[in-house]
Amino acid sequence: MLLRYLLCLAFWALPTTLMYGEPHKALSDEELSELTAEYLKLQGQEGTEEKRRQIFEKIYDGDRYRTARNIKHFSEPLVSTRGTAEEIGLGRIKLSAYVAKTFLSSFAFLQTDFRNDSSPGSDINLLDYERGLFNCELWTVGTDYPIVYHIQCTAGPIPARDQWKNAKLGFGARDMMEVIVTKRLHELVQEYAIFILKAHGKLNAD
Repeated sequence: MLLRYLLCLAFWALPTTLMYGEPHKALSDEELSELTAEYLKLQGQEGTEEKRRQIFEKIYDGDRYRTARNIKHFSEPLVSTRGTAEEIGLGRIKLSAYVAKTFLSSFAFLQTDFRNDSSPGSDINLLDYERGLFNCELWTVGTDYPIVYHIQCTAGPIPARDQWKNAKLGFGARDMMEVIVTKRLHELVQEYAIFILKAHGKLNAD
């Protein structure tokens, strides 16, 4: 019990708020055009991932919504599990399916499925910064009350896949963990949907 208490304190020290880079001086139109052209020139070339990431950060640093504004389609979300999650019935496959369903419901303004370039009959042909990712990790400690949980979700375009981060943590009884965890996952999807709506100009930005 003491160990679980200490672990719970450690969880509370983990980041639980949105995280973005510090704002910097905005690029001129000429600088933005040059960097975009350089990025597109490297697109699809092997061994250029790090260089493209650096260019991407220069283009979008200082505007927390700009990266999200270019996302046109998201891949299917995944939930990974750690600790005792699988043992207490919180399986990653079931949770991933739940998040995927919730995601499509919340992002109906952007897409209705998770097709990609390799899907049969797909007409989607996007650059990597137009593709979005949303993934979560669930970590639980304990198999009986109190079971401590920490859920962190990250999202963003492929070159900045953890540009948005948020987390939920708490504790509960074993027979209530599935209800609690799915509720928290639903909240995280909704929070990111609001962020994307603001990025696309469908809601007033902060």
